[in-house]
Amino acid sequence: MRTEHLRLAVVLHHAVLRTAGGLFTKEVWHDYLEEAVRPHFRSVDLLAPVCVPSDGRHEHLTRQIDEAVFGVVQLPEYPKTDGPILTRMVAASRLLRQLWAEVGRHDVLWILLPTWRGLAAAVIARLRRKPYVAYLGGDYIVMTGRNSYAP
Repeated sequence: MRTEHLRLAVVLHHAVLRTAGGLFTKEVWHDYLEEAVRPHFRSVDLLAPVCVPSDGRHEHLTRQIDEAVFGVVQLPEYPKTDGPILTRMVAASRLLRQLWAEVGRHDVLWILLPTWRGLAAAVIARLRRKPYVAYLGGDYIVMTGRNSYAP
């Protein structure tokens, strides 16, 4: 199957960092997508929440996104699980609505798991009969905020 005419959406399992210098993501993902994936698709959009520098939690987002190469679609951030239930429900409905629209706008999805947003994107892709690839993996230290792999 030829893919040069297809629009790919990559549902990231991490946020994209916005600074005065631009948007940043993990170097390993950016370089792989740019060199190995992007040449095979008409367009590649990165779907992720966009955050701002805060307490150093985003030091691993070091590679500037070339917005001439990738589109960036800002998804709403899901609130902390200890917040008010109504706030979480409203945020979840916003995310689901936007994912529904983005899945419809793209031809194929690459979904990075494990996140709630990735699971929702996979379910929506199945409902909309869109092909997708689910990637399960991640950086345990970054995702948990720990400083080692030891328990």
